[in-house]
Amino acid sequence: MKDNKFIFISIVFSVATTTMSQGLIIPLLASLESKHTNILLNSLSTSIIYLGLFISMFFMEQVVKHLGLKNTVCVGLGIGMTSILLFLMYQGFYIWLLFRFLFGLALGAVHYGTQTWIGLITSSEKRGKQMAIYGFLAGVGFAIGPLWINTFKIAEWIPFAIAASGFLISLLAMIPLQNYRPLNPSVGRKRSFKISKMVYFIASPALFMVFVFGFMESSLNGGLPIFAHHEQINISILSLALSAFVVGSLVLQIPLGHISDIWGRRIVLLFCAIVGCGLYGVLPYTTSSSFLFILMFFLTGGTVGSLFSLSLAYLNDLLRPLWLPLGNRLAVMTFGLSMALGPFISALAMRLFTYKGLFWSISLLFLAYFIFNIANKSTVRCITREMFSDTNM
Repeated sequence: MKDNKFIFISIVFSVATTTMSQGLIIPLLASLESKHTNILLNSLSTSIIYLGLFISMFFMEQVVKHLGLKNTVCVGLGIGMTSILLFLMYQGFYIWLLFRFLFGLALGAVHYGTQTWIGLITSSEKRGKQMAIYGFLAGVGFAIGPLWINTFKIAEWIPFAIAASGFLISLLAMIPLQNYRPLNPSVGRKRSFKISKMVYFIASPALFMVFVFGFMESSLNGGLPIFAHHEQINISILSLALSAFVVGSLVLQIPLGHISDIWGRRIVLLFCAIVGCGLYGVLPYTTSSSFLFILMFFLTGGTVGSLFSLSLAYLNDLLRPLWLPLGNRLAVMTFGLSMALGPFISALAMRLFTYKGLFWSISLLFLAYFIFNIANKSTVRCITREMFSDTNM
């Protein structure tokens, strides 16, 4: 138990410093490129990172099988640090696309490895709380990262050096740990697709929320500045609203995780989804009052900001340890896909249903999750899980 506690502390510390670098480098690159490229190309270059993350999942399970979890995470951290330094050394839109893609591959290795590792070393009784701590520290990292962007005014190399240092610190935190190789079921290639479909079916109540969360995050990142400009919301008010969202998420992250350990992950996810649906539906009508607008972002962040970590905990509940690596690979693939689709679908919603469509599209997706999870009866899922556990695959 002590060894697992040390591993957990090392992993979440590593994740916090990695997400700090991630939260710094992505908006920094977008800001630098916006001066030289149009909005479409800027969106494309940002999507390349998530494309790299998505593609990495097609081979990450095999990488873990050969290298182990620790070495996979370390290789990802090394590639991430190297790609950040390459941004500083070479200039140019197209060469940066390559570096962005490498950075996405690195993020895939880090997040897949750490999420799988935590899922394997935590007990079901503490999983919700520990996944909440994981999500909390990842959120802290994302919140701190953008604060370093202004150091670019001092010298252009400073934010890149800070981001690369975050990956280096994470790497140093991982080195003392013993390598861990999860059990890998022996399956033929002809049956691997069938098994993936089965795992996706069993874990679909958790994976759907992963998709919703990724869609929400990328839609807000891309659409909020457009919405604020159209509604003539002051940039300082928008900044306060985003900060309120993060604060709300951090305040309720661990309490919701603890409650999910008591009431069950499914109940908490359903409750947060339907409340989030209502909040996002009402939110665009609160712009006339700055206080109410900021308060709504705080409440929304508190309700839905921790759903990613909760969905990962739920994923670990639904799958046997033998299939957790595959389940986490599918989760990261789903997240990467939703992050890539979010800006395009929300932009279409804004064009069809006015700029309020940004929030309505997110609201409808939360409603779709609620209906899906209610309709997806637990008895069918349990029967399927038992059938799966008895197969010789």
